[in-house]
Amino acid sequence: MFLEYRNWRPPEPIKPTPRLSKRGERVLMWVLAVNFAMLLFGPLAGTSVFQGLWALVFG
Repeated sequence: MFLEYRNWRPPEPIKPTPRLSKRGERVLMWVLAVNFAMLLFGPLAGTSVFQGLWALVFG
């Protein structure tokens, strides 16, 4: 197999991914914590407990 390397250029450098701000990290941690808590306590508590809490807070 013949490969021609005359017009070869090195690949573009990889750009670093942007980092989250401190506020963004804090929000992400809260979202993950709430989701993890719902994963653990949701099946145990049942829907009626969450509906009751929702009614107390927002109703």
